[in-house]
Amino acid sequence: MDILTHMEHILHFDGILHWCFLIALVFFLIGLLWVVVRILIPLRSLTRQATELMGGNLPSFDTAISGIREIETLHQSLQYMVSQIKIAQEREITYRNALTESQENERKRIAREIHDDTIQ
Repeated sequence: MDILTHMEHILHFDGILHWCFLIALVFFLIGLLWVVVRILIPLRSLTRQATELMGGNLPSFDTAISGIREIETLHQSLQYMVSQIKIAQEREITYRNALTESQENERKRIAREIHDDTIQ
């Protein structure tokens, strides 16, 4: 019974200290909610996209991530890096195609010269 009486006294908000504690608790919970919504959830989304990027899958990164400024800046940097990788891949394909075409033309030229020399 003594514990129950003590708990009633603690939960009874009659003094200024109790009200200050309640207000501080409310602000703490609001701050915690802000941290979860503005930092942890966007950071988890960014981590998922970065993990896909590490695996070689170039996600589009078109979905906006709204979080604190640093997370948004990091997301924009990753977007830029992905676009640069895509441009580099396209240039590599173009280079490989041009190289293959050049080698094929050289092979045909040499074959023509050998054939013409043999006939003459």
